[in-house]
This record gives sequence, structure tokens and C-alpha cells, in this order.
Amino acid sequence: MDSTASLLAIYYVQRERLLKYVIRLLGDGEQAQDIIQDMWLKLAQSQKSKIASPSSYLFRMAHNLVIDHLRTHKLSINKLEEFYLLSIQQSTLTSDSLTLDERQQILHKMLDSQPKRLQQIFCLYYKQGYTMVQVADVAGISLGQVHRLLNLFEQNCRCFLSQNNKK
Repeated sequence: MDSTASLLAIYYVQRERLLKYVIRLLGDGEQAQDIIQDMWLKLAQSQKSKIASPSSYLFRMAHNLVIDHLRTHKLSINKLEEFYLLSIQQSTLTSDSLTLDERQQILHKMLDSQPKRLQQIFCLYYKQGYTMVQVADVAGISLGQVHRLLNLFEQNCRCFLSQNNKK
């Protein structure tokens, strides 16, 4: 049996323990399942040589995948929060008066009020953390067009905030 096959065999034996470990780190069973699945995919594609302690290796890999997930999630939250703060600068609404949950509800309402194309660009850039160049590639548009669409989205959201603050 080659090294990758033996590592996968140990993964299957340890899977439940790995899952419980990741759930304990994240506090979310669904995200933990995703991380464990990603782990399996990485293991299946790996070409590892002999590993001295396969069980320790698997738990370290799970730990590192959790850290990667948290970094990505934090980046996404930071970019959304940055967008929210930019959007309210010209609004009479003060960010300090709202909880994070209320801010996220407002962001979702603003997003839902936009045309689908603007929603797509916004989600790629702010939610998924793509660069403007990556957004342009995925959307099949120029970099300048991405910039214009993000500016338009921000203007639309400022109008949305202004209108909803008057109600």
C-alpha cells in the first residue's frame, strides 16, 4: 500500500475524531464537515512520502485548514464591514448605534435591492474576497468596468440608506 493510500485509510479510521476536533475549534458542524471534506480531497490528491506520525499529521492538517478558513472568513467580514462603513459616511445613520447583526441585515437588504449584475460583482469582490482583476476575469468584463460597477453599487447603497433613514 502506498503512502497516500495508507494515509487515507488512517483518515477514515480517524474521521469522526477529526470532525469532533474541528467542530470544537469552529463551533459549527456544517463548516466542520466542509473542512473535513476539503481535507479528504487534499489527501486524495497528495503525493506524500512516508509520514512518521500519520495521526498527528492529520490533526495538524485539520488545524491548519481551520486557521485558513478563519482567515478567509475574517477577510470577508472585514471587507463587508469596510463597505458598510463607507456606505454610511454620507448617511445620517451612525454605525455606532447598530449591532453587527443589524448592520448585516441592512447590508443584505441593500444587496437585495440591487440589479443581479451589481449583486454578482459585489459578492465576488466583497464577500468572496476576489481582487478587481479576478472579478474582471470571472465576470468577463474590463477592470475599468469592475471599478465603475462597484462605484455604482456604492452610490446605489448610499441612496438606499438615505431613503430608508427617512422612513
